[in-house]
Amino acid sequence: STIATGPTDVTRPMVLSGIATCAARLYGDVVDAAATFDSAAALFEASPTEENETKARAAWALTIGLWQQAEVLRVGPAGPATLPTGQSLRDYVYSWPLVSRCLVEQSIVSQKYDDESFPIAGLINTRGLYAAEYLLFYEPSDNACSASSSINTQGTWAQLGNQELAQRKRAYAAVLAADISDKTAAIHAGWTGSMGFGALLAGAGGGDSPFESDQSALNAVSDGMFYIEKEVKDLKLGLPLGKTAECPDTTCPNAVESVYARVSRDHVRNNLVGFQRLFEGCDAASEAGFDDLLRTLGAGEL
Repeated sequence: STIATGPTDVTRPMVLSGIATCAARLYGDVVDAAATFDSAAALFEASPTEENETKARAAWALTIGLWQQAEVLRVGPAGPATLPTGQSLRDYVYSWPLVSRCLVEQSIVSQKYDDESFPIAGLINTRGLYAAEYLLFYEPSDNACSASSSINTQGTWAQLGNQELAQRKRAYAAVLAADISDKTAAIHAGWTGSMGFGALLAGAGGGDSPFESDQSALNAVSDGMFYIEKEVKDLKLGLPLGKTAECPDTTCPNAVESVYARVSRDHVRNNLVGFQRLFEGCDAASEAGFDDLLRTLGAGEL
Protein backbone atom coordinates (compact mmCIF):
# COMPACT_ATOMS: atom_id res chain seq x y z
CA SER A 1 0.00 0.00 0.00
CA THR A 2 1.06 3.58 -0.53
CA ILE A 3 2.22 5.45 2.56
CA ALA A 4 1.48 9.17 2.63
CA THR A 5 4.50 11.41 2.33
CA GLY A 6 5.00 14.98 3.47
CA PRO A 7 7.54 17.25 5.14
CA THR A 8 10.63 15.64 6.65
CA ASP A 9 12.50 16.46 9.87
CA VAL A 10 9.22 17.44 11.49
CA THR A 11 9.22 18.42 15.17
CA ARG A 12 6.46 18.42 17.75
CA PRO A 13 6.21 22.23 17.73
CA MET A 14 5.81 22.13 13.95
CA VAL A 15 2.90 19.70 14.26
CA LEU A 16 1.28 21.78 17.01
CA SER A 17 1.62 24.93 14.94
CA GLY A 18 0.07 23.10 11.99
CA ILE A 19 -2.83 21.90 14.12
CA ALA A 20 -3.45 25.46 15.31
CA THR A 21 -3.47 26.73 11.73
CA CYS A 22 -5.74 23.94 10.47
CA ALA A 23 -8.17 24.37 13.36
CA ALA A 24 -8.45 28.13 12.99
CA ARG A 25 -9.09 27.76 9.25
CA LEU A 26 -11.76 25.10 9.80
CA TYR A 27 -13.54 27.03 12.54
CA GLY A 28 -13.49 30.09 10.30
CA ASP A 29 -15.32 28.08 7.63
CA VAL A 30 -17.81 26.89 10.27
CA VAL A 31 -18.48 30.49 11.32
CA ASP A 32 -19.22 31.52 7.74
CA ALA A 33 -21.58 28.58 7.25
CA ALA A 34 -23.33 29.21 10.57
CA ALA A 35 -23.90 32.86 9.64
CA THR A 36 -25.52 31.74 6.41
CA PHE A 37 -27.68 29.30 8.36
CA ASP A 38 -28.70 32.07 10.74
CA SER A 39 -29.84 34.27 7.85
CA ALA A 40 -31.60 31.42 6.06
CA ALA A 41 -33.48 30.27 9.17
CA ALA A 42 -34.60 33.84 9.92
CA LEU A 43 -35.82 34.24 6.36
CA PHE A 44 -37.71 30.95 6.52
CA GLU A 45 -39.43 32.06 9.71
CA ALA A 46 -40.46 35.39 8.18
CA SER A 47 -41.43 33.96 4.80
CA PRO A 48 -42.28 30.22 5.00
CA THR A 49 -42.07 29.37 1.31
CA GLU A 50 -40.85 26.07 -0.09
CA GLU A 51 -37.85 27.86 -1.59
CA ASN A 52 -36.86 29.36 1.76
CA GLU A 53 -37.32 26.02 3.47
CA THR A 54 -34.94 24.44 0.96
CA LYS A 55 -32.39 27.19 1.60
CA ALA A 56 -32.63 26.77 5.38
CA ARG A 57 -32.17 23.01 5.09
CA ALA A 58 -29.20 23.42 2.74
CA ALA A 59 -27.57 25.94 5.09
CA TRP A 60 -28.05 23.55 8.00
CA ALA A 61 -26.45 20.74 5.98
CA LEU A 62 -23.44 22.90 5.10
CA THR A 63 -22.97 23.96 8.70
CA ILE A 64 -23.19 20.51 10.21
CA GLY A 65 -21.00 19.06 7.48
CA LEU A 66 -18.16 21.37 8.45
CA TRP A 67 -18.92 20.93 12.14
CA GLN A 68 -18.56 17.16 11.80
CA GLN A 69 -15.01 17.76 10.59
CA ALA A 70 -14.37 19.73 13.77
CA GLU A 71 -15.78 17.02 16.05
CA VAL A 72 -12.34 15.43 16.44
CA LEU A 73 -11.00 18.73 17.85
CA ARG A 74 -11.72 18.17 21.54
CA VAL A 75 -9.39 20.91 22.75
CA GLY A 76 -9.71 24.67 23.05
CA PRO A 77 -12.97 26.54 23.73
CA ALA A 78 -15.06 23.70 22.27
CA GLY A 79 -13.32 21.16 24.49
CA PRO A 80 -14.31 20.10 28.01
CA ALA A 81 -13.73 22.48 30.90
CA THR A 82 -11.30 19.96 32.40
CA LEU A 83 -8.75 20.84 29.69
CA PRO A 84 -6.79 24.12 29.43
CA THR A 85 -9.08 27.00 28.29
CA GLY A 86 -11.88 24.48 27.69
CA GLN A 87 -15.40 25.96 27.81
CA SER A 88 -17.47 22.95 26.66
CA LEU A 89 -18.93 25.08 23.85
CA ARG A 90 -19.08 22.03 21.62
CA ASP A 91 -22.16 20.74 23.45
CA TYR A 92 -24.07 23.95 22.75
CA VAL A 93 -23.44 23.56 19.03
CA TYR A 94 -23.99 19.80 18.76
CA SER A 95 -24.72 17.65 21.81
CA TRP A 96 -25.06 14.27 20.06
CA PRO A 97 -25.34 11.56 21.35
CA LEU A 98 -26.96 13.42 24.27
CA VAL A 99 -30.17 14.32 22.44
CA SER A 100 -33.89 14.20 23.20
CA ARG A 101 -36.65 14.75 20.69
CA CYS A 102 -39.24 14.75 23.48
CA LEU A 103 -37.52 17.62 25.30
CA VAL A 104 -37.42 19.59 22.06
CA GLU A 105 -41.15 18.99 21.63
CA GLN A 106 -41.84 20.05 25.20
CA SER A 107 -39.95 23.25 24.45
CA ILE A 108 -42.15 23.78 21.41
CA VAL A 109 -45.23 23.66 23.62
CA SER A 110 -43.79 25.84 26.40
CA GLN A 111 -42.01 28.14 23.91
CA LYS A 112 -38.96 28.17 26.16
CA TYR A 113 -36.91 29.09 23.11
CA ASP A 114 -38.48 32.57 23.37
CA ASP A 115 -37.03 33.18 26.84
CA GLU A 116 -34.18 35.69 26.95
CA SER A 117 -32.26 33.24 29.12
CA PHE A 118 -32.50 30.38 26.62
CA PRO A 119 -29.04 30.93 25.01
CA ILE A 120 -27.53 30.62 28.50
CA ALA A 121 -29.84 28.35 30.46
CA GLY A 122 -31.45 26.16 27.79
CA LEU A 123 -30.64 22.47 28.12
CA ILE A 124 -28.04 21.36 25.58
CA ASN A 125 -30.34 18.62 24.28
CA THR A 126 -32.99 21.21 23.37
CA ARG A 127 -30.69 23.28 21.19
CA GLY A 128 -27.88 23.11 18.66
CA LEU A 129 -27.70 21.39 15.29
CA TYR A 130 -29.54 18.24 16.40
CA ALA A 131 -32.64 20.13 17.55
CA ALA A 132 -32.47 22.27 14.43
CA GLU A 133 -32.42 19.13 12.29
CA TYR A 134 -35.62 17.88 13.87
CA LEU A 135 -37.33 21.26 13.55
CA LEU A 136 -36.42 21.70 9.89
CA PHE A 137 -36.73 18.17 8.56
CA TYR A 138 -39.39 16.32 10.56
CA GLU A 139 -42.82 17.06 9.10
CA PRO A 140 -45.35 14.69 10.79
CA SER A 141 -47.38 16.12 13.66
CA ASP A 142 -46.84 13.35 16.23
CA ASN A 143 -44.50 13.62 19.22
CA ALA A 144 -42.03 11.24 20.80
CA CYS A 145 -43.05 11.85 24.43
CA SER A 146 -44.74 9.13 26.45
CA ALA A 147 -48.50 9.01 26.86
CA SER A 148 -48.02 10.12 30.48
CA SER A 149 -46.12 13.25 29.45
CA SER A 150 -47.94 16.46 30.35
CA ILE A 151 -48.03 17.66 26.73
CA ASN A 152 -50.13 14.57 26.00
CA THR A 153 -52.17 14.17 29.19
CA GLN A 154 -53.10 17.86 29.18
CA GLY A 155 -53.65 17.93 25.44
CA THR A 156 -51.37 20.93 24.90
CA TRP A 157 -49.57 19.29 21.98
CA ALA A 158 -52.76 18.33 20.19
CA GLN A 159 -54.18 21.82 20.73
CA LEU A 160 -51.38 23.39 18.70
CA GLY A 161 -52.69 22.20 15.36
CA ASN A 162 -50.54 21.75 12.27
CA GLN A 163 -50.28 25.42 11.34
CA GLU A 164 -49.26 26.61 14.80
CA LEU A 165 -46.86 23.68 15.18
CA ALA A 166 -45.14 24.54 11.90
CA GLN A 167 -44.89 28.21 12.87
CA ARG A 168 -43.33 27.40 16.25
CA LYS A 169 -40.86 25.01 14.64
CA ARG A 170 -39.71 27.77 12.29
CA ALA A 171 -39.39 30.28 15.13
CA TYR A 172 -37.51 27.77 17.29
CA ALA A 173 -35.14 26.90 14.43
CA ALA A 174 -34.37 30.59 13.89
CA VAL A 175 -33.48 31.01 17.57
CA LEU A 176 -31.20 27.97 17.43
CA ALA A 177 -29.49 29.11 14.23
CA ALA A 178 -28.69 32.49 15.81
CA ASP A 179 -27.30 30.79 18.90
CA ILE A 180 -25.21 28.37 16.83
CA SER A 181 -23.79 31.34 14.93
CA ASP A 182 -22.87 33.05 18.21
CA LYS A 183 -21.31 29.95 19.76
CA THR A 184 -19.22 29.02 16.71
CA ALA A 185 -18.00 32.62 16.46
CA ALA A 186 -16.91 32.42 20.11
CA ILE A 187 -15.05 29.18 19.45
CA HIS A 188 -13.24 30.64 16.45
CA ALA A 189 -12.34 33.82 18.33
CA GLY A 190 -10.97 31.69 21.16
CA TRP A 191 -8.52 30.01 18.78
CA THR A 192 -7.16 33.18 17.17
CA GLY A 193 -5.03 36.11 18.30
CA SER A 194 -1.70 36.35 20.08
CA MET A 195 -3.20 34.91 23.27
CA GLY A 196 -5.70 32.61 21.61
CA PHE A 197 -5.70 28.86 22.10
CA GLY A 198 -3.88 28.32 18.81
CA ALA A 199 -0.95 30.37 20.04
CA LEU A 200 -1.00 28.61 23.42
CA LEU A 201 -1.01 25.23 21.69
CA ALA A 202 1.82 26.14 19.31
CA GLY A 203 3.83 27.56 22.21
CA ALA A 204 3.39 24.54 24.47
CA GLY A 205 6.14 24.14 27.02
CA GLY A 206 6.96 27.81 27.36
CA GLY A 207 5.67 31.33 27.88
CA ASP A 208 2.01 31.64 28.85
CA SER A 209 0.99 28.24 27.51
CA PRO A 210 -0.95 26.08 29.99
CA PHE A 211 0.71 23.00 28.51
CA GLU A 212 3.86 22.10 30.39
CA SER A 213 5.39 20.42 27.32
CA ASP A 214 4.82 19.98 23.61
CA GLN A 215 4.20 16.28 24.29
CA SER A 216 1.35 17.02 26.73
CA ALA A 217 -0.22 19.30 24.12
CA LEU A 218 0.06 16.60 21.46
CA ASN A 219 -1.48 14.12 23.88
CA ALA A 220 -4.49 16.40 24.44
CA VAL A 221 -5.07 16.67 20.70
CA SER A 222 -4.59 12.96 20.02
CA ASP A 223 -6.94 12.04 22.88
CA GLY A 224 -9.70 13.92 21.06
CA MET A 225 -8.89 12.11 17.83
CA PHE A 226 -10.07 8.87 19.46
CA TYR A 227 -13.54 10.21 18.60
CA ILE A 228 -13.05 8.08 15.49
CA GLU A 229 -12.82 4.95 17.63
CA LYS A 230 -15.64 5.41 20.13
CA GLU A 231 -18.21 7.75 18.63
CA VAL A 232 -17.73 6.94 14.95
CA LYS A 233 -16.91 3.23 14.96
CA ASP A 234 -18.95 2.12 17.97
CA LEU A 235 -21.88 4.55 18.10
CA LYS A 236 -22.38 5.83 14.57
CA LEU A 237 -21.67 2.51 12.83
CA GLY A 238 -21.55 -0.32 15.34
CA LEU A 239 -24.81 0.41 17.15
CA PRO A 240 -27.09 0.76 14.09
CA LEU A 241 -25.42 -2.26 12.47
CA GLY A 242 -25.98 -4.41 15.55
CA LYS A 243 -22.28 -4.83 16.25
CA THR A 244 -22.37 -3.62 19.86
CA ALA A 245 -24.04 -4.95 22.99
CA GLU A 246 -26.23 -1.84 23.24
CA CYS A 247 -28.24 -3.06 20.24
CA PRO A 248 -30.63 -5.81 21.45
CA ASP A 249 -31.70 -6.82 17.94
CA THR A 250 -29.97 -7.95 14.76
CA THR A 251 -29.71 -4.31 13.71
CA CYS A 252 -30.88 -1.01 15.24
CA PRO A 253 -31.56 1.31 12.29
CA ASN A 254 -33.33 3.87 14.50
CA ALA A 255 -30.01 4.49 16.23
CA VAL A 256 -28.49 6.22 13.21
CA GLU A 257 -27.14 9.69 13.95
CA SER A 258 -29.11 11.72 11.41
CA VAL A 259 -32.65 10.41 11.82
CA TYR A 260 -34.47 13.28 10.10
CA ALA A 261 -32.17 14.69 7.41
CA ARG A 262 -30.81 11.20 6.66
CA VAL A 263 -27.19 12.26 6.14
CA SER A 264 -25.53 9.91 8.63
CA ARG A 265 -23.06 8.62 6.04
CA ASP A 266 -22.03 12.19 5.25
CA HIS A 267 -21.39 12.75 8.96
CA VAL A 268 -19.06 9.75 9.14
CA ARG A 269 -17.21 10.86 6.01
CA ASN A 270 -16.73 14.36 7.42
CA ASN A 271 -15.48 12.93 10.72
CA LEU A 272 -12.82 11.06 8.75
CA VAL A 273 -11.93 14.19 6.78
CA GLY A 274 -11.49 16.06 10.07
CA PHE A 275 -9.26 13.30 11.40
CA GLN A 276 -7.21 13.40 8.21
CA ARG A 277 -6.71 17.18 8.59
CA LEU A 278 -5.01 16.58 11.93
CA PHE A 279 -3.19 13.35 11.20
CA GLU A 280 -1.79 14.26 7.77
CA GLY A 281 -1.95 18.06 8.09
CA CYS A 282 -3.91 20.49 5.94
CA ASP A 283 -2.88 22.62 2.97
CA ALA A 284 -2.89 25.80 5.06
CA ALA A 285 -0.24 24.28 7.33
CA SER A 286 1.97 22.86 4.55
CA GLU A 287 0.54 19.45 5.43
CA ALA A 288 2.68 18.90 8.53
CA GLY A 289 0.90 16.34 10.68
CA PHE A 290 1.25 13.42 13.05
CA ASP A 291 2.25 11.09 10.21
CA ASP A 292 5.26 13.26 9.35
CA LEU A 293 6.36 13.34 12.98
CA LEU A 294 6.09 9.55 13.20
CA ARG A 295 8.28 9.11 10.13
CA THR A 296 10.80 11.61 11.51
CA LEU A 297 10.95 9.58 14.73
CA GLY A 298 11.51 6.36 12.81
CA ALA A 299 7.99 5.04 13.29
CA GLY A 300 6.93 5.22 9.65
CA GLU A 301 5.35 1.76 9.69
CA LEU A 302 3.07 2.83 12.54
